[in-house]
Amino acid sequence: MNRHFTYNGATYDVADYGYNNTLQNERAVELPIAEQWLRSCSGVGVEIGNVTSHYWPAHYPIVDKYEQAPGVKNVDVFDLTGPYDWVLSISTFEHVGWDEPDVDVNAAARSIQHVASCLAPGGRMLATIPVGYHPYLDAVLIAGIGADRESCIALDGDTWVQYDRWVHRDYHGGARSLWVGEWGPA
Repeated sequence: MNRHFTYNGATYDVADYGYNNTLQNERAVELPIAEQWLRSCSGVGVEIGNVTSHYWPAHYPIVDKYEQAPGVKNVDVFDLTGPYDWVLSISTFEHVGWDEPDVDVNAAARSIQHVASCLAPGGRMLATIPVGYHPYLDAVLIAGIGADRESCIALDGDTWVQYDRWVHRDYHGGARSLWVGEWGPA
């Protein structure tokens, strides 16, 4: 595995945490991107889905409908009201309505649009979604969901590479292609 990748012109080290074997899945690129992005955030924000607290101390609110953990509020994403200056979601939106007893194939896309509507004027959102996990959401993302900037980061051989177009790699227990969307000022 190549230990570096480039995203939006900056070079990052891949994440190599023991928890969840990050070097072997999409967390290898999601976590460094999120960590850098969070450094540029200020104001009132929230993480959708309890991801980052497994890797570093999270000094910001986290909401997750199901996961029971210290500091995590069990809130349905559709109950968020904002306004938020920033929102971070790492591989979470694709589960909304999809991994639930009553499957709603459109809930994931609606949840992204709902959370984006909770941004304060000038607010920012970063969302990552594994390609191939939720084919109905993939179709919405291909058509466009309203992100100001979007790209795919795909595993090519042993290197994660950013593309300005949709790139699909088969999902085999982990993403080999990842959609990254950003809303708001760069």
